[in-house]
Amino acid sequence: MDLKRMLNLSSETLTEECFEDCLVQSQLSGLAIWWLKPELLKRFNYFYPHPRPNLPTGLGCCWILLVLSKENPDSIFRPGMILPLRWLKSKNHDYDNLPPGLVKLADMVKRQQKIGNDNWGLRFGFKQHPNMSSVLVEEDWWQSAWATLYAGLRLALKEEIPDPTVFATGAWKEGIHEVEGLEEKLQVATEFGAKHFCVPEQAKWKESFDQQRIGDVAIHYLTAGSKPDKVVSNYMALLQSEPPEDATPKKFDAYYINMPREKGLQNFYLKRCKSTVIENAKRYEDIIKNLRNGTLVSWVSAGDELIDVAVEVFQPKRVVLLYTIDKTPNKARTFKDVAESKRAKLEINNSRVFILLPFDENFSIGYLHNEICVKFRDTRLEEPLVIDLTPGMIPMSIALYNSMPENVTFLYWRKKMDKDQNRPIPSTTFPEIWRVCQGKIELLTPDQEPQ
Repeated sequence: MDLKRMLNLSSETLTEECFEDCLVQSQLSGLAIWWLKPELLKRFNYFYPHPRPNLPTGLGCCWILLVLSKENPDSIFRPGMILPLRWLKSKNHDYDNLPPGLVKLADMVKRQQKIGNDNWGLRFGFKQHPNMSSVLVEEDWWQSAWATLYAGLRLALKEEIPDPTVFATGAWKEGIHEVEGLEEKLQVATEFGAKHFCVPEQAKWKESFDQQRIGDVAIHYLTAGSKPDKVVSNYMALLQSEPPEDATPKKFDAYYINMPREKGLQNFYLKRCKSTVIENAKRYEDIIKNLRNGTLVSWVSAGDELIDVAVEVFQPKRVVLLYTIDKTPNKARTFKDVAESKRAKLEINNSRVFILLPFDENFSIGYLHNEICVKFRDTRLEEPLVIDLTPGMIPMSIALYNSMPENVTFLYWRKKMDKDQNRPIPSTTFPEIWRVCQGKIELLTPDQEPQ
């Protein structure tokens, strides 16, 4: 029984004998759990009760989304389907049992990436796979798999593991091209655990895909352009899985630099990068030990990971969090929420936390100075006062710097920046500490300067 004949079968009238015939004669038994309707599998007790299969996530794995037929709502097939595949280094059987249309698309992807025919092959991503080499369907049916195959091969070449919560669909015709069946593909992707779904940029004009989220799934766009790498760059950043816990700091750096903020950029920094920065600060221990158990002042901004680092390094009794009042209500509320959230977290660690509102249309240096003095009136003068100038905008830091009396200790987390993404490289982060005495800057340096 060929695939085209199966398309005309009705799920309502399908008999068990015909069901077995579908699986055996078509050699599609391995695909049944991915392609056939769940209620059908349940009726014939095929792999049921059985949890949905997990997508393969090893090196080179990818998963394409397909829509076989929208004309027969009573079809035995799901409206949207998944075909797990895997790119492998291989000199033989490059496309073992794959259908011709998919083989042709894979060849195009390899040519685009200048990969020789003897270097990489594409296989099914599961063990009990069928022989589909004689399955003839229109070549256009496979074209929407281009984005997935291209990004999957790029990731395999980098020896990175894909994230099974990230899905995509998009064809290539001298640039990213619109595809059909987005609703059906989103439906099956959601069923298999999707958190991110990348679609061609043209989908922005579709009413159902002109939003940032649909249900629990974030929608992203494959951007227009004539260079494939550029088109899939956002998708690639999402697709790369988080490095394992025992990875090197350089691996964590590389992932952090390209990581989309939507995947939890700050949480990743605190979980994987913070320890390296704290280790770097140990070179300054002779200086830092005399600055502990005092007060730490810092700005709250969109990226406030270094507040957590500073608190752990300087171990203050009190933390003063400063944030701005912007004329735009949404921004004001955002930074207030961030400050409140940060305060709650720090108070768990037994630090006494204040929140000030120093920046609004009535702001002045005198106002800031008076507010700090009021908050610090119960602070003994001999206790250390450390002002972290790293977070926040430059005008904020300058105002704060100018409002402080002499002998206050200033802190700036010095780091190298990635030029392409304009992000700090975590493992290059070190504290720079100084005071201003009688108008002169006194830089406090360890015996051994960091390289």
